[in-house]
Amino acid sequence: MTASDSDSNSLYILGDDIRDRFLGAHEKILIWIDNVKKATSPHFEEAHELLFEAKVLMQSKAAAAADKPSTKFKIASNL
Repeated sequence: MTASDSDSNSLYILGDDIRDRFLGAHEKILIWIDNVKKATSPHFEEAHELLFEAKVLMQSKAAAAADKPSTKFKIASNL
């Protein structure tokens, strides 16, 4: 695994839509990442396990926050 592969895989934590926005137009990079995963398996999964767990945690927190109405900001109207 290389440092640039690790950097590109850190985009996974942001979610698939953001990762696709950054890397979607770069098919060669996506193929290269896939080749690195295959060549370093199962070590790749072990090394990125924490990253994948963080992604799930962040997605579940984002989903929970989307379900709750925000109480942080209250707008006072003078009308």
